[in-house]
Amino acid sequence: MAQRMSDQLTVISAACAGTLLTYQVWQSDAALFATATVALLAATNVAWTVDALRRNRTKDVVTCPTPGCGVSVAMTGATPGERARMTAYGVDHSRHGGAA
Repeated sequence: MAQRMSDQLTVISAACAGTLLTYQVWQSDAALFATATVALLAATNVAWTVDALRRNRTKDVVTCPTPGCGVSVAMTGATPGERARMTAYGVDHSRHGGAA
């Protein structure tokens, strides 16, 4: 729950910062094109923030359970089939570690 609220506050902060910057450009009597460009960049920043939070949320890490083996597999945006294949690879020491 705390992570979700933190994510929401991050997105709201990015949106507020973009809105404030756009308002300041508009109030400075800048050209309409400049104001529209800043507004578009602010909206893009919010979309990028949402995407980055989503990617961070969906990252899975599988570590080999064999003592002394440092292999870990990090997956972001993997399909269920890829996730199952990479999980099997990460936990089966004989497939990635050779003879110990």
